[in-house]
Amino acid sequence: MQIEYIREYSPILDREVEFKRYGYSGKPVLVFPSQDGNCNQYEEFGMIDVLSDFIEQGKIQVFCVGSVDLESWSDLNGNPRYRIEMQERWFEHICYEMVPRIQYISWRSDIIVTGCSMGGSHAGILFFRRPDLFDTLISLSGQFDARMFLVTIWMTWFTTIRWLTF
Repeated sequence: MQIEYIREYSPILDREVEFKRYGYSGKPVLVFPSQDGNCNQYEEFGMIDVLSDFIEQGKIQVFCVGSVDLESWSDLNGNPRYRIEMQERWFEHICYEMVPRIQYISWRSDIIVTGCSMGGSHAGILFFRRPDLFDTLISLSGQFDARMFLVTIWMTWFTTIRWLTF
């Protein structure tokens, strides 16, 4: 199986990013890792092995990216504004850097977007915000109610204010 590891600078994120490509042709599949994951997670969890026949037959190409969850969704005690800005910059990185790169490599614009758990949430957010970039969504156990992240921020803020006033 053809596997390509790419590490390059992202002007939008102002840092090095990495992704992996599996296969040489076929319908592109953009994969997001579960929470806090990197571009190796899909392979480490055995999913590339499961898809290997489709990849080797040239039916699909799989592009695995990392996330910025540790600086956005998972950073429960972090600055809320920074967390939101980081998530939005990552969204822009995917839309304006990764998707064009995938389209150039694959010569196709009919991209499947997928992920498990938080990766499924990322896939859904991208698909619903930018339906012009993706033609298929496969979200496995994606969470689409962000209140669990926002309630934690509110509770942290409330506890801090309460402690300061008593």
